[in-house]
Amino acid sequence: MDHVTETPVAADTTVRVDVTCSHNGASATAWANFAANPAPDAGDCDDPLGTVASAGATRTGTLGSTTGCRSVRHPRSGDGRVFYASRHTFAMAAAGWVTIGLESIGTGRDWIDAYVILLNGHTPDGTGTKLAHNDDIGWANGRYSLDSRIVRRFLQPGLYTIEATTYGPRDQGTYRLTVTADYTPKITGTAAQAVMRVENGDTVTRRWTYEPASARVAITSVSPTDGIDARVTADQGNAALTATPTKVDLHFFVG
Repeated sequence: MDHVTETPVAADTTVRVDVTCSHNGASATAWANFAANPAPDAGDCDDPLGTVASAGATRTGTLGSTTGCRSVRHPRSGDGRVFYASRHTFAMAAAGWVTIGLESIGTGRDWIDAYVILLNGHTPDGTGTKLAHNDDIGWANGRYSLDSRIVRRFLQPGLYTIEATTYGPRDQGTYRLTVTADYTPKITGTAAQAVMRVENGDTVTRRWTYEPASARVAITSVSPTDGIDARVTADQGNAALTATPTKVDLHFFVG
């Protein structure tokens, strides 16, 4: 074989390849037709996860040339390299934090260096805006991990797409995808609990911030119920707790 030449051609076209062999003055030619990089339907590249619950979701899949799915948001895909991909669309039921893990479960030639991309919107064709990406987890549990992970990315309610692909071009193999969501509101800024000293009829106020901004903030209990008036106000991630004594005494309010 003298040489191999790679020539880009348009998708969904047929290419005729002629091969001529010669030896000691004799030669023979054979030919064959090939489908050139058939472009799959976007849905063929998508394995939907549905709405991600707190318990999470898991999928396994295979990356390779047979599916025809390619990454268009890989940071190195613009230079003509091909990165096989598979996509998983999902929904966030409410604002919260999502953690995405992508690991190779293959061995030998079936092993891949995983690369995960998070896209905005329901984009099974992979053209959505890139929100986050990760190549290697790095050092963990005493070893360097080539698996990929996006940790606690805050997302608003809506639709998103995860793209499972590889760091190296044309890598083929099997993977496992895990996705978990945390919808529990979080107090930020100050501590979750603080002791407020209320005396001599004074009104005291403690302020804090919280996420997501759409969370509902309310007083669940006041103890003792007699002798103090407590109120809370909240708006778009900012809350204030106000305590006023209704009897002349020294009170401690934990809020």
